[in-house]
Amino acid sequence: MDTFFDLINIVTNFFSIFSKEVTEEKIEKNIGTLQKNDWFRELLANEPYHQFIHHNTDVRYEIGRLNTKKVEKNPSNPRFQKAIKRAILKAEE
Repeated sequence: MDTFFDLINIVTNFFSIFSKEVTEEKIEKNIGTLQKNDWFRELLANEPYHQFIHHNTDVRYEIGRLNTKKVEKNPSNPRFQKAIKRAILKAEE
């Protein structure tokens, strides 16, 4: 049984290498780029949402998970808006 758990641990560690690393710099860079959009500025104008974007770790993590290069290329992509709004709604619960 221990061998089974060791195998799962090895596989998990292997795939964690390929997971996206989220840093404060990446989060702040994505926020700066997203501020070019009306929909994101509207979120920031809403005080509770502003608090979530700047202080909630789950919402900030979701913003940091966004592909920075794709955000810079097309910050108005509706997928970004959907992901951030979903994270905010989840944080409100």
